[in-house]
Amino acid sequence: AKFNSVKKKLDLYGINTSKLNASNLVSSIAIKAPISGYISEINILRGSYLESTRMALKIANTSQAHLEVLVLEKDAAKLKKGQDIEFVALNSPNKKYKAKINIVNKIIKDNGMVTVQANLDEEATKDLMPGMFVKAEIVLNNHEHESLPKEALIKLDNDYYALQLLSKDNDGYDFNRIKVDVNDEYNGYISVNNISASAEYLTK
Repeated sequence: AKFNSVKKKLDLYGINTSKLNASNLVSSIAIKAPISGYISEINILRGSYLESTRMALKIANTSQAHLEVLVLEKDAAKLKKGQDIEFVALNSPNKKYKAKINIVNKIIKDNGMVTVQANLDEEATKDLMPGMFVKAEIVLNNHEHESLPKEALIKLDNDYYALQLLSKDNDGYDFNRIKVDVNDEYNGYISVNNISASAEYLTK
């Protein structure tokens, strides 16, 4: 009975008891991690005693990494699963990545923010590391709309105007100032309702 008890313990440790004998003893054992990944933190020294309640190390599994974004309480109601997120890492702001919303937390934090979790695309999963800070933009509506660069619009009082090209010749250009109805702004462009896609406008 005692032999079987010891054998079971050794089997749990990953030791092949069928190969153990007086001339083939095991002085160390390998501890297998439950997940794959890379070691992000080590809390023990070689040869030190490890208690059963003490954490030896941390393993980061980047294949399961996700994006966590904080949004204002008033904006959380506009979000839903499946919406796209575009973001940049603060240490490389010129490269954009994409993610898709998976969970919108229903609990509001003390600071009035709501946590949103999103699944990263393949490129972001490969490039980014856990703990990095990002700046994100959530795409609420995905549709095509006529737009102009922000600097192409002139604001007078509460109205916006654009300069539409009427003609051009060797003497110069002739423009017509038209009033426009503006909507949302995104990436330096403002969507405009009443402009012609075939017309040309002064942008700078």
